[in-house]
Amino acid sequence: MSAPAAAARRIIVDLDGTDRTALAYARLFAAEPGSPLGVATATVDVRQGGTGQGGVGHRVLFAVEDHEAATRLLHRRGETVTTDQWGSVLDRFPYLGVTAEYGATEHGGAEDNEKSGDNEGSGDIVALDHVVLTSRDRDGAVALCSGVLGLDFRLDSEAFGMRQLFFRAPATVVEVVLTGDDGLGGLAWRSRDLAATRTRLLAAGCEVSEIRTGRKPGTRVATVRDPELLLPTLLLEQRERHDPSASTSAAFGIRE
Repeated sequence: MSAPAAAARRIIVDLDGTDRTALAYARLFAAEPGSPLGVATATVDVRQGGTGQGGVGHRVLFAVEDHEAATRLLHRRGETVTTDQWGSVLDRFPYLGVTAEYGATEHGGAEDNEKSGDNEGSGDIVALDHVVLTSRDRDGAVALCSGVLGLDFRLDSEAFGMRQLFFRAPATVVEVVLTGDDGLGGLAWRSRDLAATRTRLLAAGCEVSEIRTGRKPGTRVATVRDPELLLPTLLLEQRERHDPSASTSAAFGIRE
């Protein structure tokens, strides 16, 4: 194993939440209460009995085939980790870690993902487009994401008044915004039909912003304003494919 997270084909969003958190994500994914939550390459797990407070105890875990080997590799790279029943998290960055991949669910396991080819689910929300992290230290973020976790560093960009770093994993893109403290900044879920997703969520009683043009070329986005989701939540729709020469992110291989 050359990198703890580079081969992870599933992301586990591990939330310190309550029953209300689970119900909020069931609404988001149009899932029955109590059923698995997520899409083909990302699963949301809610640790019942948690505090339900935003930013407290929430983690993004990279699901790997050999959890023990990945944990040993993190140790060899100078990191101390804390392991519990959900996975192993970095002590310096307790919002990131690794966990064991598990069998297929109704949203699709590792084998299903390989067979499907497009790694997308069957509902209107089809993928975890990107995970947002925040950091005050550009070099430290590169060392963490690329050097420790082994993610593919694709782009260092400064636009819209902020600096962003982009890293590629098989299951998603990790975006690091260089602002404020180190932490988990939010999740962006990709919809195959943003207008339909917004209409469905509004009918379910969720507050969703108007649809607006996204910062990434060819995208439209809307913000879900539901505190029970615990993390800032963006919905994104890719409207069209672009010539790589017209998009810096596409030129560097960031998923369009």
